[in-house]
Amino acid sequence: MSAPQQPQPSQEELEAYFNELRQAPVHDLLLQAFSVLGTGAEVKLGLPDARVLIDSMEALLAAGRVVLEETAAQLEQAIVQLKTAQVQAEKEIAAEQAGEGQGEGQAAEPGQAQADTPPPAAPQQPQQKATDKLWIPGQG
Repeated sequence: MSAPQQPQPSQEELEAYFNELRQAPVHDLLLQAFSVLGTGAEVKLGLPDARVLIDSMEALLAAGRVVLEETAAQLEQAIVQLKTAQVQAEKEIAAEQAGEGQGEGQAAEPGQAQADTPPPAAPQQPQQKATDKLWIPGQG
């Protein structure tokens, strides 16, 4: 599904937009870019793309820290919240995918055991390392 074609702006409209950008405070432009990246990351939580967007938010904050000093703490908190949400979403997706493989081939009603069939063994989960929960920038 592609986006509908929008009419191209006229030369005057482009010049007015560029003039607006020239006059806009850098702080405001950085906050707007941060907001766009954050919204994209929220929408893509659980996907590798979200990590790229969150890492980009971190890089933007690092590059613009001097200009964003008054809001840096809030922006850092937003990044932490998105990282936490991303890790949680990844865990939920992994659990769903693991659960999909378990339901196949079971015809018995829930709560009823089949007479000749032993109960299924619990699936072997790989042991999770403490580092599995770490955020590693640039890795998806």
